[in-house]
Amino acid sequence: APVTWMLETGDIGLDAPFNKYITGIQLYASAELGTALIVEAQYNAVGAWNEVFRCAPVSPKSMVIPITTPRCRTLKLRIKGTGDFKLWSLTRRTMAGSDA
Repeated sequence: APVTWMLETGDIGLDAPFNKYITGIQLYASAELGTALIVEAQYNAVGAWNEVFRCAPVSPKSMVIPITTPRCRTLKLRIKGTGDFKLWSLTRRTMAGSDA
């Protein structure tokens, strides 16, 4: 029977120098047929979790999951689902802000 699972990251972005902010995250993953997947994000460690991605692959596949975020200093991701899923990498995109 498929296993139900969940992964939650800590705060992403705390290691960035001052005046940088996160503009997006890209996940590289693979999922098997029958896997159900939901990705949620929480920005600056406050507020509700926002669903940013959902899928149920119809065949085994590798996938790139691009997540565009509002301008934020930190974010957390919660990835949950049922079935066989492998997260291979997580890449953060940042931009430099002003000194003010």
